[in-house]
Amino acid sequence: MKKHVFVAMAAMISMAWMTGCSGGESKETAADTKAESSGTAAAAEETEKAGDGSEAEATGAAVDVDVTSFQNDTVSFANRDDVLTYLIHLGYLAYDQDREQVFIPNEEIRHELNNAVKRNKWNEMITFQKESADLLDATLDMDEKAVADGIERIHQEYSSVIQYNDENSLSSVLTIAYLSSMQYYFQPVRELPTGRGFADFVYLPKPEYRTSYPALLVELKWNKSTDTAIEQIWDKKYPDSILEYTGNILLVGINYNKKTKEHECRIEKIKR
Repeated sequence: MKKHVFVAMAAMISMAWMTGCSGGESKETAADTKAESSGTAAAAEETEKAGDGSEAEATGAAVDVDVTSFQNDTVSFANRDDVLTYLIHLGYLAYDQDREQVFIPNEEIRHELNNAVKRNKWNEMITFQKESADLLDATLDMDEKAVADGIERIHQEYSSVIQYNDENSLSSVLTIAYLSSMQYYFQPVRELPTGRGFADFVYLPKPEYRTSYPALLVELKWNKSTDTAIEQIWDKKYPDSILEYTGNILLVGINYNKKTKEHECRIEKIKR
């Protein structure tokens, strides 16, 4: 596992032991609830707060965990239990099947988890979470310039190691940039078959948010134009494939201009 991923997950593990584990039992706390709704970055923020004035430390006590919700991938982390279950699979944590509890299996791993939490203040993760949330807000507000600027900023600050050479590399950056959408939307569908082609990205709102959040239908272009992206959405009738799953739909065309080295955006709305 890459170090930064291990560190991010270490924040959530540390929270599990710091917030309500005495005598081998776990307690539901406000920090747990916030972690579930806002993901790893929020968990990291709570961990940083917990470290103000006292050292954050994973004690090694066992805590309850629900291993049934894990989707068996490294994208769909919905809550603390998913992260803990993933680390069980990787061997960083051990699982007591009879008690349905997770625990740190040895002193060496406990030591490394504590070091990871103490070394990092999580400011970068908190900033990224805010920038990703701002990008989603700008998209929903149909602020095309803000969306283009937001994707550009996230690319430069968090994913500049991705070499831009085609639409696939642009899609990798987009996946990172819209991570905050997971609170309101299902995992994005890549290359959704529409009958007359494949939509690059489709974000469908979860049932409880369907009336207040539109579906996002995103088409990417490399060194072409946002007009071309939107025209393709209409010409190939991409919206028809998701009409039964959602209310309003935002059509989002994103292009990377190789000459100017800038991202461009155009957004249209379908009201229902």
